[in-house]
Amino acid sequence: MSGYERTRAHVVRAGEATAQVVIPAWMHGQITVTVDTADLVAATGLGRDELASVDLSVVADLSATMDTAVDPHAWQVPAAPGRTAA
Repeated sequence: MSGYERTRAHVVRAGEATAQVVIPAWMHGQITVTVDTADLVAATGLGRDELASVDLSVVADLSATMDTAVDPHAWQVPAAPGRTAA
């Protein structure tokens, strides 16, 4: 059964190689997920220094039982309030 959904993610730390991300809808946001910083930079257009503490939108497997199975992808910067995404 697929538990993939678009949801909110919060970047806790963005290092040179990897970033730590919390997905509040997965495990109540208690476990961080490791992702490649380069993937976040490429998908969002933000620099590494801009990623720390930013909220993003992501598709992830919310039924995953391990952080390595969450499979976060399709990262997006949410549209600003009152604006629609292009």
